[in-house]
Amino acid sequence: MKKLLSLLFVAGMLWSNQALAAVSYINVNYTSIGGGGYTGAAEIGKAGDTWNTIGLGRSTSIDNTTSNLFDVNGDATGVSVRTTGTADDIGGWVATGGDVNGFHGTSYEGLMDGYLFAYGATAGGTITFSGLSAGTPYDVYLYSEGDSATDGRQLGVTVNGSYYTTSPSVAVADSFIAGQNYLLIHATTDAIGNLAIGYNQAALEANINGVQIAAVPEPGTIVLLGVGGLAVAALKKRKELETSEA
Repeated sequence: MKKLLSLLFVAGMLWSNQALAAVSYINVNYTSIGGGGYTGAAEIGKAGDTWNTIGLGRSTSIDNTTSNLFDVNGDATGVSVRTTGTADDIGGWVATGGDVNGFHGTSYEGLMDGYLFAYGATAGGTITFSGLSAGTPYDVYLYSEGDSATDGRQLGVTVNGSYYTTSPSVAVADSFIAGQNYLLIHATTDAIGNLAIGYNQAALEANINGVQIAAVPEPGTIVLLGVGGLAVAALKKRKELETSEA
């Protein structure tokens, strides 16, 4: 019995480590050319997490590809992201002075001061991740607060054929509010591992401060994590019984 529990413990830990590795995620931070970067958490994550900073110029169209993105641990992934768009005015921006939003001065300002913006009646584009696992579910977090020059901005997003919008922006907000300054979308990559996120100006201006994509563990992985936990608990209980009987 003791040998079996030990084997379960080892197997459970090995599978648990693999499962934890499988749910690693990728962070992207939009800003202007020369804008500062960011490390740390957002709605998900922890202190010290790596973000891939993408600085964009300002024009009527953008087309930027950033290759071999890093994951949160700073390890190269082979994943790339292409950011395209057209508008009357589009690109990267960093809010300064009286235009900063409520996150300025907080630990999140490196993420939320800068953003991708698109302005105009037909403003919009696509953020496409390539090199992901094919046909795999991902949680997508999109952050959208912009600056305090104008409240009421709304971001529209299309993923896997479904359309989502943020509620009107409130620039003094200094914490993450689901549906207002960030969206959580459950998405699935296509047959070649691409994940396309369409964006547009739903009202006043489209703003995207950053994006996080996290692979969703398969049900079997969750079961294996449970097996690992049960093995640990069983072995601990066994040791307690042996100690009490001694």
